[in-house]
Amino acid sequence: MRLIIEATGAKLREVLELLFGWSSKAAKISFCRVTINIQTIKGDIMALILSNTQEVDLAIQPLDKRGRPAQVDGVPEWAASDPTKATLVVAEDGLSAVLKALDNGTIQVGVVADADLGEGVQTITGLLDVEIVGGQAATLGIIAGTPREQQI
Repeated sequence: MRLIIEATGAKLREVLELLFGWSSKAAKISFCRVTINIQTIKGDIMALILSNTQEVDLAIQPLDKRGRPAQVDGVPEWAASDPTKATLVVAEDGLSAVLKALDNGTIQVGVVADADLGEGVQTITGLLDVEIVGGQAATLGIIAGTPREQQI
């Protein structure tokens, strides 16, 4: 996931000082674009953007009505809405999975668990919207056409 910050003028100075402790007073910078790749995400994320070359660790976080950690009964079941766009590699206990992006598009990851720790079943569901975008260029090739005689 990426956070992109663009700034000019006085805001540029504030961004550089806040993020990096840099003073731009002596620098001749008129525009700045900062891209931050976020490796660890915690909390209630409802949507995620991945490139088609990335994967991300996912985990469930069952909470009770007061927001405290809770348990679920059995092994939660995971699914991706379009397995041609992304695949899931689910841990044996079902408490986590790795989402591997394959192709551009929008998918939804869902996980279903049983909240009733007894013999009954109380189904709870978690959903995550995922947008998969093209990956960043890693190489640059030059494609030559068919050679021809110059026109005079």
